[in-house]
Amino acid sequence: MFGEIPVSRFSCLGPGTNARGLREHLVLHGKARITEGGAPALLQRLAHLYLSPDAVFPPEVLRDQRGWITRITPSGMAASGPGMLLKPDGDKEGARMNIAVIGGGGVGEALGKA
Repeated sequence: MFGEIPVSRFSCLGPGTNARGLREHLVLHGKARITEGGAPALLQRLAHLYLSPDAVFPPEVLRDQRGWITRITPSGMAASGPGMLLKPDGDKEGARMNIAVIGGGGVGEALGKA
């Protein structure tokens, strides 16, 4: 069940729509690798980055669960929205996306080198 998935897609929706009525969105195409365990530590690291340096996350009730981490190496993307700054930078081998999941929730670190 876990391991490498040769063709993967990750998509998310933004809060608004453009002038043509198209919903803001981001779709990443690439290769994914799913591993069991390590999700609470990744979520804690992301909390320090996105919430505050002294944030404690995930909640205590979830910290003892192993969870899963999905790492996506993007090979392409599609996006719609104001100020879309994502573009190829020539470092495709180093680009990666981490998604940590515990108990059905998820947090993503888009195109970060983790």
